[in-house]
Amino acid sequence: MNKIDKEIDKTENVTEEAAAPERGESTDSQAGESRYPQEEDRTVPIDGAADESHASEDRTVSEESKGDSEIVESEASEMEESDVSGMEKSKDSAAEESEASDMEESDVSGMEEGKDSAAEESDISDIEESKGIENVSVETEGKKASRFKLVAAVIGLILAIAYIGVSVYYSRHFFPHTSIWGRDCSGMTQEEAYQEVEQALQDYEITVMEREDQTESLTSADVGAVLLDDGGLKQCLHEQRCYTWPRFLCSSFSYKKEIPIEIDEEKYQEAFDQLKASDKKEMIEPVDAFYEYSTELQKFHVVAEVYGTTLDADTFAEGLKQAILDKEESYDPEAEGLYENPQIFEDDEVLNRSVEALNTYMTTSISYDFGDRSETVGPDLIQCWITVDKDQDYKVTLSKDKVKEYVAWLAETYDTVESTRHFTSICGNDVTVSGGPYGWKIDQDAEYKKLYKLIKKHAVKEGRKPVYAHNAKCRDSNDLGDTYVEVDLSAQHMWFYKDGEILVSTDVVTGDPTKGHATPTGVYYILYKTTNYTLTGQGYASDVDYWLPYMQRGIGIHDSSWRNKYGGNIYHGDGSHGCVNTPLEAVKKIYENIDTTYPVVVHE
Repeated sequence: MNKIDKEIDKTENVTEEAAAPERGESTDSQAGESRYPQEEDRTVPIDGAADESHASEDRTVSEESKGDSEIVESEASEMEESDVSGMEKSKDSAAEESEASDMEESDVSGMEEGKDSAAEESDISDIEESKGIENVSVETEGKKASRFKLVAAVIGLILAIAYIGVSVYYSRHFFPHTSIWGRDCSGMTQEEAYQEVEQALQDYEITVMEREDQTESLTSADVGAVLLDDGGLKQCLHEQRCYTWPRFLCSSFSYKKEIPIEIDEEKYQEAFDQLKASDKKEMIEPVDAFYEYSTELQKFHVVAEVYGTTLDADTFAEGLKQAILDKEESYDPEAEGLYENPQIFEDDEVLNRSVEALNTYMTTSISYDFGDRSETVGPDLIQCWITVDKDQDYKVTLSKDKVKEYVAWLAETYDTVESTRHFTSICGNDVTVSGGPYGWKIDQDAEYKKLYKLIKKHAVKEGRKPVYAHNAKCRDSNDLGDTYVEVDLSAQHMWFYKDGEILVSTDVVTGDPTKGHATPTGVYYILYKTTNYTLTGQGYASDVDYWLPYMQRGIGIHDSSWRNKYGGNIYHGDGSHGCVNTPLEAVKKIYENIDTTYPVVVHE
C-alpha cells in the first residue's frame, strides 16, 4: 500500500513538472515572436504568431498527456505483475489484489484529472498570450515616446545654441525698440549710438511753455551744450543684460538722463536774459477776480482774475537749466509752480453772492420830466450808490448821502429861480437877465426822502415830477413860455406877449434912477391883481384903477392918470418910485388877459 501511494504521488509530480516547462516555453515563444515585429506588418504578424503559439501548445500538451498515460500504464502493469507474484507468495493475496484494483481505479481517475489540469493550463496559456499582445502595444507606445524625446532634445539644443548666439550679439548691440534721446538706436553698437547721440545734441532744442499761450525756445548752441563721454552709453549697454533679450519682443527701452551733457554758464545766462519770460519789465502782475458794473449789460458781473506773468526769475533760471541738462523737450514754469497767482477767483462764492445781491437794485428805473429835458435814475446811477456787506448776510446798503447829492444836482441843474437867463427879446435883441423870484425850485429835502424810498422799493416810474418848493409856468429850458410881460428899461417900452402873439405894445415910465428909485431888473411874476387900489408910500398916496404887483416890496404895473406922456427919457428926473407907469388902456388889456404867476421880465 505504501509503495503504491508513493508511486501515485510520483506520477502526479512528474505530470506537474512536465506542464510547467511547457507553459514557460509557450511564454518564451510568444515573447520571442513578438519582440522584433516588422515595421510595416506590426499588427498582423502578432496575430499570426499567437495562432501558431496556440497550435504548438496544443500539440505539446497532447504529447505530454500521451507520455504521462504510457508511464502510468507501465507502472500499473508492473504493479499488477508484482501483485500476482505476491498473491502466489502470500496467503493474503486476495486482499492485495483488491487494494490493487482500488489503486488502478484511483490511477485512472488521476489520469482523467491530469487531462483536466492540462486543459486548464491551456486556458491559462491563452490568457498569458493575450497579455503578451498588450505588452507589445505598450512597447510600441514607448518607442514613440522615445522618438519624441529625442526630437525635443535636438530642438532644445538648437534653441539653446540660438539663445546663446543672440545673447552674445546683444552683449555688443542695443536691443530692438531702444531709443536714446528720442533717437532709434536699435541694433547699434556703443560707438554707433554715440554718434547718433552727438547728432541729437546738435539738433536739441527746448521749448519754454509760458502763460497766455506764449512760447520761446533755446537750442544747444545757445547754451554751449557739449556731450560728456563718461561711460554712460557703456553702462546702458551693460544694464540691458544681454541674456534677457527675449523680453525685447514686447518691451521698449528709452535712455535720456543716463547720457549727461554740460553747458556753458555764461552762454546760458546770456540766452536766459534774452527770454521775455525772464524780463521783469514785461511781467504782468496777477489781479484778483472782482465785480464791476457793466453799462452795456446794466448790471453787475464778475470780472475774471488775471493770472499775469510774474514769476521768480532766479528759480526759473535754475529750473530751466536743469531741464536742459535732463534733455527735456519742454519746460513749463506753470507746472513747476513758479508763477504768482491771484488769491480770489471768478467762482468765489462770496464774490458771486455779492453780485446777486447788488443786482436786485438794477431793475429800478425812475425818470424825471423836465419839459424838453429828462433825467433817469436807473442802474447806471444806482450802482454808484449801493454797497454790499458780506459780513451781514450780503446786505445791500443804499447811500443816503449819494441820493442827497443827486437831488442837489437836480436842483442846481433845473432850478431857475434867481438864475441868469439868456433869451431873445421881442425886438429881436439877445438879452441876458439875472435874478428875480420867478422860476422852478425843487424842495430838496422832500424830494430826497421820496426818491430814497422809491429806490429801496426797486420802483419803476416814468415821467415823474420832483417835489417843488416853487413852480413856474413852463418846464422847458426857456421857462418863460409864450405868455409873459417884457419891460425894456432902456427903451422905456413894454410888451405883453400872449400865446406867442404880441397883445400889447406901449411906452411906459419906470423908476427914476436919478433919485435912487430905479426899477430893479430880473424875472418876476404877477403876485396878484386888483382894481381900484390906492398906492401909498413915503410922502404920497395915489389911486389907480388896475394894480398888478410883481415884487413883494410894492413894485408892479399900474395905470397913472396924472401922466399924459410916456417913453423917452421922462424917467430920468420925473420917473416913478420904481413901478411901471402904464397908459390906462394898455394896463386894462393886460389886466384882462393875464393871470397870476405869469412872468414879468425887466431888463435894460
